[in-house]
Amino acid sequence: MRFAPPSHNQNHEPASIFTENGNTILHAMQTKLYLTPEHKKAGFSRGIVQKTFEVDLSLGNSSKISLPLPLPHMSCEWGLATLIRRIKVQNLFLALKLLLIERSILLIGTAAEEVSAAACTLIDLLNPFKWASAFMPLLPEKLIDIVESPVPFIAGIVLKNEASLESLENDERVKAAMREGMSIINLTSKKFLPTSEEGVLECMQKCHDPM
Repeated sequence: MRFAPPSHNQNHEPASIFTENGNTILHAMQTKLYLTPEHKKAGFSRGIVQKTFEVDLSLGNSSKISLPLPLPHMSCEWGLATLIRRIKVQNLFLALKLLLIERSILLIGTAAEEVSAAACTLIDLLNPFKWASAFMPLLPEKLIDIVESPVPFIAGIVLKNEASLESLENDERVKAAMREGMSIINLTSKKFLPTSEEGVLECMQKCHDPM
């Protein structure tokens, strides 16, 4: 029994239609979805939205977009949500207090996007203060010697699994750094390991606790 070969149009016409539509959508997004300098300066005044970002992609009835400005900073908001879910609000406050007295924070985990976003969020949460020391949101494991730095830092390291994370926590260089002021945020294991530097935590306990 023989079968007739499939029609050329049957195989390729739908694909060409999808490709054409995809190119149209991509072109509309590239040429219309951007913020003007005026949009970027938009802010809130007493909780009232000043401006909106509006655009018509001309791709059908549902392609009109209207969003209040300023637009949310997705990396910061996602990083904040990740920190709260993993180490809880109380520990996040303690981490920020430690940064304010220039103590180092090492973030570790198995997901690069979580580690880097959480590190950037710590910087944002210090506002209006500015972190003036070393900031390395994503480092390879082989640069673990950074923990021996005499300069305060915020750094992130990604490892392949939880066993590797536990091994890093037990590394003698890491333990020595924790005795000198460094704390660890383990995003994968959902742990906050505060510094064991003498007198630091006692000092933190005397600070005003917003909780």
